[in-house]
Amino acid sequence: MPTQYTNYGGHISSNFSAFKNLYRVTGSTKNKQTSQHMRQHPVQLPYSYDKARSLLVATATLAVLSLRGAKGTLQEKNAADFALLCTFVNMQGAGGEQPTALADFTNDLEDLNKMNMSTADNNWQSLFEGGTEANKWENKKENYKDENLKQDWEKKWDKWVETKEKLTKPVSGKTWINEHPPPSGHWAKTTAHKNLNATLDDLETLVSKYSNLKQEISTGLTKTAQAKISEALCGEGAQDFKAEPTKTLQHASNWAQACAGNAGKSVWNDILCLCGLSDGTSSTDCDNTGAAIGWSSNPLTAETAVKSWCRQGKPAKLTGQTIRSAVATLEAKMRTAKQGTTIEHFLGAEAATCNGAETGNLCVKYTKYYAPAGDVRGVYSIPWVAKLEEAAEILDQIPEKKAEAAALAARIGGLIAAAKQHCKTTEPKVMALPAAATTQKHKKGSEKCTKQNKTAEECPESDCNYDAKTKECKPKAGTTETKEAGETPNAEGKKCSKKKVEG
Repeated sequence: MPTQYTNYGGHISSNFSAFKNLYRVTGSTKNKQTSQHMRQHPVQLPYSYDKARSLLVATATLAVLSLRGAKGTLQEKNAADFALLCTFVNMQGAGGEQPTALADFTNDLEDLNKMNMSTADNNWQSLFEGGTEANKWENKKENYKDENLKQDWEKKWDKWVETKEKLTKPVSGKTWINEHPPPSGHWAKTTAHKNLNATLDDLETLVSKYSNLKQEISTGLTKTAQAKISEALCGEGAQDFKAEPTKTLQHASNWAQACAGNAGKSVWNDILCLCGLSDGTSSTDCDNTGAAIGWSSNPLTAETAVKSWCRQGKPAKLTGQTIRSAVATLEAKMRTAKQGTTIEHFLGAEAATCNGAETGNLCVKYTKYYAPAGDVRGVYSIPWVAKLEEAAEILDQIPEKKAEAAALAARIGGLIAAAKQHCKTTEPKVMALPAAATTQKHKKGSEKCTKQNKTAEECPESDCNYDAKTKECKPKAGTTETKEAGETPNAEGKKCSKKKVEG
């Protein structure tokens, strides 16, 4: 029993019993007759009514203290700093960016591949007939010996066969090829295929890049960041938030070597230092529930119980800014105290009495990370804080990747629209010659037979006949032109001028 109550000696029990009996008889300690009787006859009880009431209060207080024990008092500083560290514990498994706003080009690419196949040469299409079961690359590869050909076709063959099959496979009584016929005419079909094929090569590269960005945004970067948070909570190299003594704790069974001046290896190391006594007995320094954190053996056995004290809940969306805000709060709430010539930086109880031996003497010191010499950056030099910074930098990439993905999606959308337009290619129309060109009469200056021809060789056979007797080049029958306006017809109606051989 605490010394402040020993002066009552053995009278506490007997006088409390007497008071209890008196209460039972009268029905109330506030009964006026009882009070008056006690004042008039003080010798009938060992203690007065007022003394008995004081004894009752003292006894009740002793009962409470005996239940809680000297090591069972909630410590305001430890509880507050524990709640701060819970901010980081609750980052485990917190959600990242959602992929719902990201486009899906799967159906568009499938349609374009069908269009590309339907506009291809019939001989090419015939290679992929027979269906996916009967026309697998595994059964066909021996027919194509060229290594360069095999390397490319091995990746694409089965997809080509599948695409060909989908062109004519009925769906709800309809076939794709009937619903989307290729351009008619050899030139239109060939041109459409050439343009589609070139566009598809670009599209497949861009869509592959977009898919990688989409995966990074939705799960990849968040998963990588969570791996860093796992190391922050459970120590360097810890995976999937699995705490292990060698990775998580600065020392597996010694509070002084793990905590006082040696904190910072992991969040869980520091929480267990802040909340657990060095002898492993139960402590309520951080939470009224209390737990025996076994620093005398393995404190990690209490991890689940202590984690249940973190009641704030996870952040709705974990971002780089979320992490940095929590670290900034830690930096702002880091406690300081002068101890000799040293400025101590710590969480929990006063640094001067930080020995882990009893309630009120639990703390974690980060002083070495604030040393004036060496490459230290205060709170950011704490190993588990450095891991959180790495996680924040990874999460910072998500909005950058989303902007990149949005620009890429717009480019892909434009190419898809252009590619679909290629399938509307039509045969070029032949322009008819103007009417004037077909009816215009040849002028006299364009006559074929006006040349002064002296020999048969000089007389054009297409329009003229050479008269060997007269040595003249004359128009053929039916080629005589109508006279031009204002002209006098040739007396002989000839196109070819007369020219006799001289001499």
